[in-house]
Amino acid sequence: MSLRPLNIADFDQRLTIQQPTNDDTAGSRVTTYSNLYVDVPAKEVKAIGSREKEEEGQVVALDKRAFVIRKFDRVVLTTYRCTIDSENYNITSVHRYGQDRSAIVLECEA
Repeated sequence: MSLRPLNIADFDQRLTIQQPTNDDTAGSRVTTYSNLYVDVPAKEVKAIGSREKEEEGQVVALDKRAFVIRKFDRVVLTTYRCTIDSENYNITSVHRYGQDRSAIVLECEA
């Protein structure tokens, strides 16, 4: 992925990063998400595209997108998800970007 140097004006979107919590009550596992970082300035790097997969006997679309955020002191894992424009995206890849590694690229899929 080739990105040009970013300035603060490039971060024109806001996303929320959510952390999962698993609850094993009554023999069933339920995953809920709570907000970890809210209103994070982000820049969409590219819409990676979409494809299909079969899930529970049905064909569902996978929408892939990539975002850049400033790192600060954030810890982001691939078990987290991000929400942008009322859509939830599971984070599939996290890596640093920039000469000073001050940004993080999040690759996500819906």
